[in-house]
Amino acid sequence: MASTDEDVKAADRGDDADAISERRRARRERRGAGGDDDDDSSSRRRRGRRDDDDEGEGDRRERRAIERSTSRPRDVSRSRSRARDDGGREGGAADRILRDPTLQAAMADNLKRKALKEAESRPEVHVIGEIVGATDFGTGVSCKWALVAGEKWEVLNGEAAGQTHTDYAMGDMAVWAHPLDVHYVTGTVHGWPRLTVQVWKLDEYGRNEIQAYGFVHMPASAGSFDLEVSTWRPLGSHGVEVGAFFLGSKPQLASSAMVCADVSDRYRLTTESAGTVHVHVDMVFKNLDAHKVEW
Repeated sequence: MASTDEDVKAADRGDDADAISERRRARRERRGAGGDDDDDSSSRRRRGRRDDDDEGEGDRRERRAIERSTSRPRDVSRSRSRARDDGGREGGAADRILRDPTLQAAMADNLKRKALKEAESRPEVHVIGEIVGATDFGTGVSCKWALVAGEKWEVLNGEAAGQTHTDYAMGDMAVWAHPLDVHYVTGTVHGWPRLTVQVWKLDEYGRNEIQAYGFVHMPASAGSFDLEVSTWRPLGSHGVEVGAFFLGSKPQLASSAMVCADVSDRYRLTTESAGTVHVHVDMVFKNLDAHKVEW
């Protein structure tokens, strides 16, 4: 458009056709020179891109590794400083608790309440009663007893083992009336409590000798129960029995754990029956229903 306007103005001025043609040719030459410059710059850009594409993959990897290595120390230092800040805050809280007895008491109360809350929700078994006495043992006898339960059973209150006094009976029954009061908390019914007894006799020479062993399972239902513990004692050889008759010292078990062990552990024992221990117990359960335990 610019060239046409210039030609119209030239024609209005009266310029001849040769002058107008000369000017047109000059303008075309100028445009051609500008296009060559543009072509040169475009070719240079294309060559630059080709040079970039020709860059080796190893060089690009090396450049990326250098960039990562230069940025990593800042990240590491930032994370370390953050860890120091967190540790400082935790350490400061611990120091405040150690210095402040009020905070220590509050923490102890919280732990105690938490333990009591957990214990209140666990199944509980309460054994209350007495070892009444024993028959067919003569006079001057006492009883060592123990309530044996599984590993998951914990004694909250009471004594799980003890010994009665020595009773010199006036009749057929030795009376002990020894109290039983044990409170268990448990997470399983496996290992239900068993009462093991050992009857000992104190003779006129002051010798205390074993007379019998026995055990009985505690009832698995709530209520009052009268139990009879049938006892036995191990037999020795003929010579051992003759010596025991004249000198005392009857055969004993090497371990009291054999009293309530599995039958497979006792089949080699040769025994004879002894007297009977009488026991009265009251069983009280709590939270068994909540754990779907029927009784």
